[in-house]
Amino acid sequence: MVGLVSAERARLLTPDVVATWLHISRGQVQELARSRELPAPKIGRYWRFEEGAIRRHLDERRRPA
Repeated sequence: MVGLVSAERARLLTPDVVATWLHISRGQVQELARSRELPAPKIGRYWRFEEGAIRRHLDERRRPA
């Protein structure tokens, strides 16, 4: 069907939730979004984060360098 969004993309998280997941402040989350280190669309005035993208970011951080 046209217009269906994948389950991974359907769940949008707020900066507060992402901050909790990453153990950083909300301001740091917003700065990461502004610098494009975290992919995030801005919906109106608000940043939203796709759950799948944040999980991938967490996985990358956990990998040894």
